[in-house]
Amino acid sequence: MPTPPVLHSPRALIEALGNDMLSAAELIAKLGCSQATLSREVRKAGGEVIAMGRAQRTRYARQRQAG
Repeated sequence: MPTPPVLHSPRALIEALGNDMLSAAELIAKLGCSQATLSREVRKAGGEVIAMGRAQRTRYARQRQAG
């Protein structure tokens, strides 16, 4: 089983998302981090990561560039 990437920057979060829309639980499992760390990294990523939905239905995705 491959070792999950170490989450030291929002870049790891953005790379983990790829072109997918993932739940917090999926991201936590993929990155091997806590909910608190995930929340901090989403904030640090600013507009590069968007959250859609509320509470347990929230999904995260990369912001797509127009054009």
